[in-house]
Parts: sequence; C-alpha cells; structure tokens
Amino acid sequence: MSSISVLGIFYLLEKYYLLPLFVRKQENQQEKTLLAEKAVQYIRDDNVIFIDASSSAQHLLPYLQKFKDLVVITNGIITAQLLGEMNIKVYVTGGLLINNSSVLVGHDTENFINKLNADVCFLSCKGLNDDGKLTDTSYEETEVRKYYLKNSKKKVILLTSNKIGKTYLHTLCHRDDVDAIITADTIG
Repeated sequence: MSSISVLGIFYLLEKYYLLPLFVRKQENQQEKTLLAEKAVQYIRDDNVIFIDASSSAQHLLPYLQKFKDLVVITNGIITAQLLGEMNIKVYVTGGLLINNSSVLVGHDTENFINKLNADVCFLSCKGLNDDGKLTDTSYEETEVRKYYLKNSKKKVILLTSNKIGKTYLHTLCHRDDVDAIITADTIG
C-alpha cells in the first residue's frame, strides 16, 4: 500500500467516521495544551463539570488538580480513569461503548446526563464552519454533547486550528449557543 493510499484512508476516516482516540491524542498536542490552559479560567472550586470524551478536553485534566471539591461527569472511559487516578470525584455516564474511541453513547448516556446539572461543560467537535455551526462526524457523540450543553450553565468548546472552516454531517449547535469557543486565535 502506498503512502498516498494510506493517507487517503485516513482522510476518508476523518471525513466520514471517527478516528480512533489513540490517533487523535497524537494530533496537535501542544495546541491542545494551550487551549486547556485558557479554558481553566472557567473553573472554580466546588464546580460540577461535564467533560466529553474528546482528546482536546482530556488535556484539561491535569489542571483540575489545583481545584478543591470538584465533581466531574464524563462519558469518556479514559477520561474517567485519569480523573480517578488524580483522586477527583468522577461519575461515568454508562451507555453503549464505542470501542475505538473509549466513549459511551446512547439513550442510557443521555438519560443519565439529563438528570444532572453542571456549572460548566468542556466539549470539542470536528468542525466550526463559516456559518458558525459546530459539526461532527459522530451522530451518537453529537447527541450526547447536546445534553451536556442543555444542562450546563456555562458552555465551553475547545477547537484546534485544523477544525476551523470545516463542516461535517451532524450539527451540534451554533457558536451563538455557547459561552466560549477557545481556539489558538483566542489565546493571548
């Protein structure tokens, strides 16, 4: 298989499907760390926080250790494991596991989130298009994120620069529906 066909396969995966988490975790690490450093301004002691299973949101986790009495709700298996290792109180949503992403989705996930309220949520998605729509390739994850947004006082989206100007199949919301979109351009 030539390098062009391998790149073509990853292009198709990125365009229409969810890339495995282990691939996404390797992308834009430095930029994701900068986004997390900026996002921490939305957190206070005693907060209840929704964090999705995205690799961008996972970069926020080390910064949570400086806060007291946080409660985090996540649908990310790896996110939950890392929080547990940091002795941060974490609730896992339950639901159907999407293996390649270590993410829980489905009606059980949505019902669990819908019973809770958070001070702030931190989410990511695949694209922010020129019309202001936040979009993604995963219908299931998009639906879960909608519940996070619905039940959060503050809504924060973390987007690396490669996601700007992109449109994917499923719409999460419009940029006007969130409190902050943190990108490389919004960082000092």
